[in-house]
Amino acid sequence: MTRMWMLTKGWIVSGVVAAFCNYVYTLRLNDPARVVRPLEAAPGLLIFLGIIVLAQLIYQGMKAAAPRVKFPAVLYITFIGILVTWPGLLPCADFVNRAVGKIYLLPLCTPILAYSGIAAGKDLKTFKEQGIAIVLTTLIALVGTFVGSAVIAQLVMKWTGVF
Repeated sequence: MTRMWMLTKGWIVSGVVAAFCNYVYTLRLNDPARVVRPLEAAPGLLIFLGIIVLAQLIYQGMKAAAPRVKFPAVLYITFIGILVTWPGLLPCADFVNRAVGKIYLLPLCTPILAYSGIAAGKDLKTFKEQGIAIVLTTLIALVGTFVGSAVIAQLVMKWTGVF
């Protein structure tokens, strides 16, 4: 079995879990008009899957064609996502925006955090060996990321006239 097929299977399982988590999240909003059933979320999740697979193919192609160019796969995912949702750039942008708009991003954290917990559980011995240094490094990174995101958000909101 190829690595790409194994990755795709993992992404499909994540998509199914994400659809269920999205459904549970929208049920908790207590607004029947905003409930998104898993089949309603399927087009948006399939678009996510297509973007991820295409980005992974580009990433692997770039590694083979230009080994000195080392961009992360997330960069390709971001660029493809921007291109397919940019209004007026592609004819599919409106459909993509409507389909992806049914997916709330907070419930997508559930499978990600579950996988992180499983990965951390496998490396618990290594984590204990690193001691307090890893905890401090993690806290500094989290605080830095949060503050950096808040500063960027504030600048963008001022620039766009929201604040």
